[in-house]
Amino acid sequence: MTTRITAIAAAAGLVLGAHSSAALALGARPAAAAATGARAQAPGRHCVVHLGERGRTSCHRTFRQAIADATGGRVADAPLDPAAAVSDQTFNHHLDSTADGKKHARVAVQDAIVVSIEYQHADFGGSSRVFTGTHPCTATTGDVDFVYSNLAAVGFDDTISSFMTFGNCFVSHFENPDFGGIRTVFEPTRSYIGDLMNDRSSSLQWS
Repeated sequence: MTTRITAIAAAAGLVLGAHSSAALALGARPAAAAATGARAQAPGRHCVVHLGERGRTSCHRTFRQAIADATGGRVADAPLDPAAAVSDQTFNHHLDSTADGKKHARVAVQDAIVVSIEYQHADFGGSSRVFTGTHPCTATTGDVDFVYSNLAAVGFDDTISSFMTFGNCFVSHFENPDFGGIRTVFEPTRSYIGDLMNDRSSSLQWS
């Protein structure tokens, strides 16, 4: 059974899907993909996808509002700039602590653990989609804890360039809807997904 240590060691590569036979390797980030400071701070649409509620989606004008929604109000002071949130250690600790404190959460909050934040641009810029689950991911990548089969349903098909993971989760990005085509291995946070998958993700799995 694949362990998280093995998964981290393998995170530099991509895995072939059932419909692909080409050998893959991650490329260097193209100059055009690197977000400038102005681009990273540009206003974008930020939506929350509640995996535990059949993918119910709610969208917000600011990243802060989206995070408050995603955490059931427990993290209400997230940075307004998504890129700035990445280096905010207090924010990251609070977001991960929602998973640690799940057993103590209000009973009404059934779907308030962030499993990943997917970003439109490299370096965590642009619009975002925040995915939440009902529990932290297990300690192995030998199983699948959550899935989302079609990013087009939330307007994020062929869009993802970077991502952050939380709740003990790693995420795998698939080229096609319903987990087809090429895919990445289960990976933790990355500031750039790599040339071969940049703007190509259509479905996701978390483990």
